[in-house]
Amino acid sequence: MINPKKQTKVLVTVLANNLEDMMEVNSLYLLSTLLTDGPNAPFFKSLIEPNIGSDYSPGTGYSPYGKEATFGFGLQDIAEEDVDKVRDIINDTLKDVVKNGLDKRRIESVLHQIEMGQKNVTTRYGMSLFNGISSAWVHGSDVVQFLKVDQYISALRRNWRRGRILNR
Repeated sequence: MINPKKQTKVLVTVLANNLEDMMEVNSLYLLSTLLTDGPNAPFFKSLIEPNIGSDYSPGTGYSPYGKEATFGFGLQDIAEEDVDKVRDIINDTLKDVVKNGLDKRRIESVLHQIEMGQKNVTTRYGMSLFNGISSAWVHGSDVVQFLKVDQYISALRRNWRRGRILNR
């Protein structure tokens, strides 16, 4: 049943990066997955578990579908008076992740999931591949670089072992 007092959405979004650096695209995709996917993700715990809203807002996570990618966090089906509270939760969660880092087992698990997902050929493999490269293709990025998944996963693992998620 729809609660008439909880029909507000909030999304805090920033421009993230140009799509030309595929290592950065893959790093940010990994970071997005670590922050939002599953019940052990920091944003799941801080935004979804408290039941302030029903689910993430559309646009939550990393979105490399424009000339410049975006990275956002938000919640939907909240009370209008909870907008500032949700923004505070988002800021506090990001600060906590910066201060305390992410669970090492979770990082390895997500890397493994990404690797297996790339190697799992299904009947929709061609469409999935096209959907993944279409934005890079439309915006003039090197599509061949996008396809070097094993190279990026190896580099992500090397970065992670050096204590970094991002390539910088």
